[in-house]
Amino acid sequence: LVRGPTSPTLQDFMSLAKARSMCRSKEDPDNPGDLGKIFPGRMKEAFDKVCFDPRTALDTPHGPIRTESGYHIIWLTERVGVGPESAAK
Repeated sequence: LVRGPTSPTLQDFMSLAKARSMCRSKEDPDNPGDLGKIFPGRMKEAFDKVCFDPRTALDTPHGPIRTESGYHIIWLTERVGVGPESAAK
């Protein structure tokens, strides 16, 4: 996803995930790349830093984020709560 005269959309993100992702989430026919709700501490620390930081903007791409598994682009559609019960989607 490249930022230019027009901002990327969630549809752009899903198209890229379907075409290029190595994650099984790309196989979801309705929402390629969607990991569903994630909770603090269940993903890599780099994910938590992006997903649960209140300064991270919603509905825009973030990354690439590097983990031991490779590089990732994250698109947050919502963030709920704070603490162990919080979840990001």
